[in-house]
Amino acid sequence: MAQVMEIQQLLADTFSHSEINEKLINAVNRQTYSVQDKIVATIEKGDVKINLQKIRTKKFMDDHSTIFKDTTKITNQLKQQEKLVTKAFSDVNVKLNDISESTKYISNGIDTLAQGMQALEGLACLNVALGAANLCATLVTFQIMNEKLNSIQCGVDDINRKLNQMIKAKEIDISTDIKDLVSDYKHMLDIEEKGSQFSLEDYRKLLKRIYLYDDKLINYYLYRTVNNPDEILSAIYLLSGMLAQLIKRYDELYYFKYKNETNSIDPEHGDWMQIFELLSSKEFLDIVANHCFFDNSLSNRKTQEIISKLYYSQVNNAVLIEDSNLIAHQCEDSRMLSDFMKKMNERAYAELDNQVADAYNMAEEKPIISQEEMDRKTREAAIRLGYIKE
Repeated sequence: MAQVMEIQQLLADTFSHSEINEKLINAVNRQTYSVQDKIVATIEKGDVKINLQKIRTKKFMDDHSTIFKDTTKITNQLKQQEKLVTKAFSDVNVKLNDISESTKYISNGIDTLAQGMQALEGLACLNVALGAANLCATLVTFQIMNEKLNSIQCGVDDINRKLNQMIKAKEIDISTDIKDLVSDYKHMLDIEEKGSQFSLEDYRKLLKRIYLYDDKLINYYLYRTVNNPDEILSAIYLLSGMLAQLIKRYDELYYFKYKNETNSIDPEHGDWMQIFELLSSKEFLDIVANHCFFDNSLSNRKTQEIISKLYYSQVNNAVLIEDSNLIAHQCEDSRMLSDFMKKMNERAYAELDNQVADAYNMAEEKPIISQEEMDRKTREAAIRLGYIKE
């Protein structure tokens, strides 16, 4: 309750002209979780990170019924949702009328969703999918994805060699290199973090390139033209995370430029969003399920767990964009949005710091890591991300 009251006060202080409703509060709460997950992801591996993950998981489970309540509506916008989710949960006996409850467990963070999935760490595409949208948000967190790039590029190169044999029969443009896209994306993040701003046109060009390339890889995968599905799936999910962040940023700029016009959203917005719909479709996930079950020799239960997580990773992308647009549309201009996000980031760090303190105060056994060490590393990560000042 105190958490909701704090968000209400933050919203009231910033958006005096807007109605502070439950949907807006939930959107800000999810954004807060996303910020905190980036802080956790930035901390180097070790006992501090493990303990923070445990704290975050407990907090998420305590709050999920309130925070993720309105994601059901977004989930229902995806085609074939009932069939897909029924399939994903068939082995854990979740009835159809309970699916709406299951959708409340959506989180934007890799650490929350990855709990209990240690046995599946060998499937690279799962780890990429769960972290992509969050880790693609800043230059610091994007570096965490870099270790995946070499294997991803090898997979794409293999596709290129195979499809080169088909070019005479079909005109297929495979000239784009995923490393070029990643390089240009990192350049965009670098420009932003130096205080400059990509133009609306530059955002759109990069967004379109990534959208077309991701769509192309998805179709190659659907048509079974790949010999290395793990690498291609990793590439697909990495690009979808980059795409989600680009749509979010582009939508904000587009809205502030054209908010007084009849249409304040790009006409192609719906086309871009179909990537997440396609990645969460029964057709696509059935192929992934066959790959997990037959090629990776995973049990049916583990396969269904993966399908469920991958499905929700793409719902997370849609949620990220919907929440961002909802918040941006409360603002008069980009400066107001920037000021609000700064306050929200500071509040997210302060809340995470309080969660650490509460966890230590309530601990029955003395943790291996001291609270001082936990506080220090959490603060260092928040500073690196620019959420608080030194």
